[in-house]
Amino acid sequence: MIENKTWCAAKPSATDSELSANIQFACNQLKDCRVIQEGGSSYDPNSLINHASVVMNLYYKVVGQNSWNCDRLQRICSHHSD
Repeated sequence: MIENKTWCAAKPSATDSELSANIQFACNQLKDCRVIQEGGSSYDPNSLINHASVVMNLYYKVVGQNSWNCDRLQRICSHHSD
């Protein structure tokens, strides 16, 4: 069986306000974003683009890893496969 390895990550062209909005959206959906808070496993590097990519990808995985789930994140996220 071949495992489908896909992920969603923030685009480098995204603005800080877009990244912040997507962090808020994804965290509201996930109900837990301790992973990007200080002391969390994905806190470092401490940057908006890193934190946004982490929670966008978590959201993407929770809702089914479909390309449209990544697109839902205001089109500042890109869909990748391995």
